Amino acid sequence: MQKNDAAKAIKHGTIAGCVLGSLTLLIVVIAIAIDAQDATISQYNDPWSLLDVGFIFFFAFLIWRKSRIAAIILFSYYFISKLASISAGQATVGLLPAAAILWFLGRAVWATFVWNKIDKTENPDRPKARKWIAWVVGIPAFILACLMILGFAIVSGFMPEYGVVTGEEMHTRQKNVLRENSIIQYNETVLFSYSEGFLDVTYAGSVMTNERIVQYWKIDDKVETASLDLDKINQVQFISQDIYDDVVYTVSSNDESSEALRLTLSTDLDRHLEMIGALEDRIAENFARDAKSTE
Repeated sequence: MQKNDAAKAIKHGTIAGCVLGSLTLLIVVIAIAIDAQDATISQYNDPWSLLDVGFIFFFAFLIWRKSRIAAIILFSYYFISKLASISAGQATVGLLPAAAILWFLGRAVWATFVWNKIDKTENPDRPKARKWIAWVVGIPAFILACLMILGFAIVSGFMPEYGVVTGEEMHTRQKNVLRENSIIQYNETVLFSYSEGFLDVTYAGSVMTNERIVQYWKIDDKVETASLDLDKINQVQFISQDIYDDVVYTVSSNDESSEALRLTLSTDLDRHLEMIGALEDRIAENFARDAKSTE
């Protein structure tokens, strides 16, 4: 690749970055405008998604300025985000357009190295990049890389999601881990789940299935569980809220041989209220059923 070819590849990579930024901006605007909830673009229904748009255009600009770091970051960002979307079944751009964008961004990575190498040979006295520029680009790049890796690990199911999630939102890999550790049964359907573990979903947590409410924890690498049948629960009571904003509830049943469960739930986005509401609805159904049976 000659210097002129490298310059063209860098230009094409810049255009690909701008196209990617424009598509992302369009999807964010549409998702917010229609208040997307169940569609595949619901993940963009958040004004904070505009930060992604800003990152993309910023690094596309740096690619135009022949930045090797920026080219690597934008290529890696899009590649990892596409892997995460495909893994979660939420790919919003077709594979062919995505492959084209990755192709041009990948060539831009190679081209920035070629262009800088040739330019350094032709201009040995050219001024070196200022250190503050490296810090300004490097620190956000490192943070972004960490966030991308963390996000991919969560979306791919290698790490549990933070906060209370529904069974539909929970990754199949995490459900299988719960089943393999006998926390839930293979014939049960997960309705809500909350894991207290950062890397390990079996560390401690609570699961509500279509049949039971389950509390679990790990002692010396052995998972312990306690559960109550949903058709026997008769009370859910708020106990306390700790300094980390986690809340504690107790769930009891009319089965005298069973002890009450002590559930610790995250209050993130108030998702715990959905789980508690589902438990309260089930309790109301149980009271109505028992009242009818005594008539």
